[in-house]
Amino acid sequence: MIDFTRASGAVARPVGFAGAPAEILNSPINPTVAYGCIVTIPSFLSEVVSEPERCPYRKDQTALMPLHLSPHRLTGRQVDEVLAGGLRRSGEFLYTTRCPSCSACEPTRVAVSEFQPSRSQRRVRKRAGGTISLQVDVPSVDDRRVDLFNRHRNVRNLARDDRTIRDWEYESFLIYSCCEVLEVTQWHDEVLIGVSILDVGEESLSMVYTYFDPDYSKYSPGTLAILMSLEIAKLHNKTWLYLGMFVADCPHLSYKDRFLPQQRRIEGKWVDIRQ
Repeated sequence: MIDFTRASGAVARPVGFAGAPAEILNSPINPTVAYGCIVTIPSFLSEVVSEPERCPYRKDQTALMPLHLSPHRLTGRQVDEVLAGGLRRSGEFLYTTRCPSCSACEPTRVAVSEFQPSRSQRRVRKRAGGTISLQVDVPSVDDRRVDLFNRHRNVRNLARDDRTIRDWEYESFLIYSCCEVLEVTQWHDEVLIGVSILDVGEESLSMVYTYFDPDYSKYSPGTLAILMSLEIAKLHNKTWLYLGMFVADCPHLSYKDRFLPQQRRIEGKWVDIRQ
């Protein structure tokens, strides 16, 4: 069995904005029509950036991923609503896809109580048992995490250039947030081999980003990260674990179809995917 512990004295706490008046917290939700889908955006969010860019997932496509800001820290219920509406978080921003000629990105979530691990996923869990320990804490930044983050993105060809991410950029991307955030780490003895950042809602968890040491690939740390996040979600009676975007022809995102049953948001509706 995997050794699963919470860091001594750690308390999950929100990171980001202060509270807001009730009229903001209870704002209505408005749908926005994008190419091939309908994105549900809460009216308290303000769009701050919306410029075309090279798609990070499909080299032949131009992406449009508007960034939104909230004037306050999101409640757990609002996190659920934002995620159910098809949005994702990056730093303090919430974003979605509104691409001019592509609808390949499909927000994906797994029903925690219905998930059934495959035979290979059970092997991953068994292989990690007694060898890999897990720890839950609030997010933090140090040289060990930043070095591992850079190594992961460079070895797996996730970087757009050869530039090394610095600690303040790591903080901006993963730690500064508009909602409650957890960090789940994987350890082999005293060696940090994987880190997952999760957003926390009342009924959901959302995997924001996972990175790991490629030298420990035999333990399938990416798959293990999702499996342990599902265990955490089940332990805390969450309904959904959001996995982010599924893109069928992107190897960095297509693996998400292995976690079944699941739902994908297609043309504004969550569609059951059973196989």
